[in-house]
Amino acid sequence: MPTDAHEAVLAPLTYACTKAIYEMGHDNAVVQVHVSGNTRFLGDHITGDPDMHIRVSSTLSHTSSEPKSLFIIEVCFVQGEIPIIGKLNYYTIDGQDLESVSSFHVPERKPYSCPADDTDIARRLRSSPLKSYDEWKPELTKKNAFGPVIVDGHTWIDVSKVDIHAWVRTSPTAPIDINQRSAGYAYGSLHPEYHIDDVDKLLGSALKRIRRKILSYYEEHIEGNRRAREASSGVAEKDGGREAVEESESDVEADHKDIELSYSSISESDDEIDEELHEAELAATISNLCNWEPKLPIVNWKELKGALITGIWNTGYSRYKSWHDNLKKCDRQEVFGDQEYRNEALA
Repeated sequence: MPTDAHEAVLAPLTYACTKAIYEMGHDNAVVQVHVSGNTRFLGDHITGDPDMHIRVSSTLSHTSSEPKSLFIIEVCFVQGEIPIIGKLNYYTIDGQDLESVSSFHVPERKPYSCPADDTDIARRLRSSPLKSYDEWKPELTKKNAFGPVIVDGHTWIDVSKVDIHAWVRTSPTAPIDINQRSAGYAYGSLHPEYHIDDVDKLLGSALKRIRRKILSYYEEHIEGNRRAREASSGVAEKDGGREAVEESESDVEADHKDIELSYSSISESDDEIDEELHEAELAATISNLCNWEPKLPIVNWKELKGALITGIWNTGYSRYKSWHDNLKKCDRQEVFGDQEYRNEALA
């Protein structure tokens, strides 16, 4: 199960990207750009559920309705950096439409282990009731914000650093190169050092490329409509010549045809008004998209850092509570025996 430390950065990131996309000024019910977590990515080399996933799909005529992945973020807490970078590499190979990928690395100084059963800490905690969060947590200071969080002599969590690696596509024809650490790449840190400007600027570039992708759907739609009108106009000219021959052969139903033509002209005028309104909306949308510029900073990094610190401490308490609960279960099994314990659990 994902921990609070793993999930903490995702809400601020999702909000920031959703807000920026909304401010672009297009109709998100028509060209749908959704920022979500754990939605399926289906590729030839990898099938996964990225921690944050931005996808686009279109309902406009003359455009593809297939969802396309544009932006992926993975958060690494328990996993090592190398597996996550490898995962991102497969995403970029399979996701030819990806405009940006990023990874957040939140490693612990050493792998977590619960108190050993034969230690003084375990014996002391075994005889103590479960503490509430407020009873358990030590004083939060700048020095221990990311750890070590030490309670009853045991280190429950200790995050050594928070690194961010981010890439953006630099070529319209070539996919993102994860091995590239110059053009189209940015590095940032939230702990122990704090420098985030390069990553934020790269996120702004990524959102510009997403804006460009949205705009391309409207351009395809307009071009498709233009071709459809040209094709329809050619058919109408042929049908007009044929109708002229038929009318010259017989004038018996002339009065009826005049009535039909009057209704037809009303219908055509309504269609022309609707088309003009549609084209005006398209023009306004395209203008909004062309004039949009990202407002830096994209992300409220102080809020994200605060959320991460809270997530780290929540994870520490969760480890304490889970260990204490399991300890009590084991003690009860020893006292009552396996069968009695199962019966009590089912009661």
